[in-house]
Amino acid sequence: MLALNKLESWAIHGVCTSLADGVAIVAGAEDSYVGEIVQFTIGPEPEDKMFGIVSELYLETVVVSILGNHTKMVAGDVLSSCGYEYRVWVGFENCGRILNAMGQPVDAYPSTYDIS
Repeated sequence: MLALNKLESWAIHGVCTSLADGVAIVAGAEDSYVGEIVQFTIGPEPEDKMFGIVSELYLETVVVSILGNHTKMVAGDVLSSCGYEYRVWVGFENCGRILNAMGQPVDAYPSTYDIS
């Protein structure tokens, strides 16, 4: 499972110039790479953030696929980057589970894996 809230190395990297159907076009993120996890700041509160994955690279812009409710985003939102690739950690606790795009279980079952 991704622990993105605990990453402290987010660096401001670009600005969203346009947004449509869960895909954002970002300017100023030329150092990004395909598969990188990025975070958009969508409000003044610390919990006001939206995650995405860089999916296409162009000379002056990048295309980011949004992971979540993209209707909360607007053009001008700031993009931050941490330099990590998108990965979903797997193990016995996720075996047979239904996971969302962030690797979090979405079914109603409790965790069956006990490490003790």
